[in-house]
Amino acid sequence: MAIRTTGSLRTFVAKSMEELKAGTLDIEKATLVVKMSGRITESLYAEAKVQKLMIETGREPETLGSQLIGEKDTRRPKIP
Repeated sequence: MAIRTTGSLRTFVAKSMEELKAGTLDIEKATLVVKMSGRITESLYAEAKVQKLMIETGREPETLGSQLIGEKDTRRPKIP
């Protein structure tokens, strides 16, 4: 699974938590899942801030969970 959006990141972490609950995830990975779960909240907060900024600058906000990660988004005009 390629993680390219905030939504796919959250899906990955949620699936890892399901594996932990089922007992199919080892303790080292479980520790990482705990750390990553905190990142979900940070991800949501950061994405909401970006959406707010887009609205304030007159740009069309994207659907939550679709913001690109680590890739240049050439679909949007640059802000002068």
